Amino acid sequence: MSLLSFLLTGCGTDNSAESTGSSKSGGGTLTLGYVGGLSGATAAFGKPAYDAVKYAVDEINKNGGILGKTVELVSEDDEGNPFKGQQAIDKFANRDIKFVISGSSSAVALSQVAKVKENNMIAVSPIASDPGVVSENPRFFVNLANNNQFGWAAAYYAAKEMGVKEVIAFIRDDAFGTSVYKAFREKSAELDMKIVHEFKYPNDAKDFNSYISQGISSNPNAYIFLSGYAADSGLIAKQARALGYDKPFIATNPISSPQYYEIAGDASNHTMISAAYFSDTDIGEKTKTFIEAWKSKFNLEPNVYQAHGYDSVYILKTAIEKAGSAAPDEVQKELLNIKNYEGASGLTSFNDDGSATKPIFIVNWDNGQLKLEKVLQAGSY
Repeated sequence: MSLLSFLLTGCGTDNSAESTGSSKSGGGTLTLGYVGGLSGATAAFGKPAYDAVKYAVDEINKNGGILGKTVELVSEDDEGNPFKGQQAIDKFANRDIKFVISGSSSAVALSQVAKVKENNMIAVSPIASDPGVVSENPRFFVNLANNNQFGWAAAYYAAKEMGVKEVIAFIRDDAFGTSVYKAFREKSAELDMKIVHEFKYPNDAKDFNSYISQGISSNPNAYIFLSGYAADSGLIAKQARALGYDKPFIATNPISSPQYYEIAGDASNHTMISAAYFSDTDIGEKTKTFIEAWKSKFNLEPNVYQAHGYDSVYILKTAIEKAGSAAPDEVQKELLNIKNYEGASGLTSFNDDGSATKPIFIVNWDNGQLKLEKVLQAGSY
């Protein structure tokens, strides 16, 4: 099956099976909801995460399901819209679906958190890195490093390894952009790295030329920090190179998406990224097995969202099976007990608020390929 047909057959599925939110093991169906940007501005990560969730569900069903139950996957497209993201949770709740993989952006996930809790659900996200998504007594878990880690690591590497003294910051005006930039700015201040310009731009911005020209002409020694997603950051990179910017860019996890290279082309070269995943490191057997199987099926390297999307399903499966029940309260307890879970994305440990402790990989776009520069362990930056 081609990747395209794989996507088309899974999206918008209308399964009639009911969730088994409180039943014990043996027979029947357990319904899993997926919500994310399957179209629109956030599809660059919502669709890859969905691919991997569907892949994991198919794999699990071939091996006996969860607690002996066949897993049914129901998907909803939030189109990158917080209101549609909330509507998706309502639809799942109306069907008594208790378990959700949220491939939504941080902005959308923030709108889902209260609804997940109100409806006695459990959500696991491979995407939503805003620290505000997690909380005390969590029902919303994130198996990805958060924006604090991404922002701190990017600033640390820029200051300590690259010797950057001045930064021009391009800030995407949404939950992700402002959150990751806040962490970057905090760490920059600690390390005496000066932010000389801050340009905040709307999500639909396309022309950055005047901002870039103003920034690089008044501060020719400054480096550009990109706080946005692959599409907008790709445009900034392309326009900056055309205006004569010849230094490396500094960026965070979304810029590891192939979409950044597709838009920026050669302008993407020398973009240093604090990323959540890199497939060519000294990896464990679970990561190796996943990469080989994925490449065999799709003839493509899995990306960060696919590795974490795949793990989100298996982490949920592990918790349900340890609980011996699909009762959300029991599953929540087992998720909080997960420490050093070895999966496709490496080791995952959940903290008391539902956030994950993960290493950060500093990677660099080099002629369309990501190259590893350094691995920063948690606490080292």
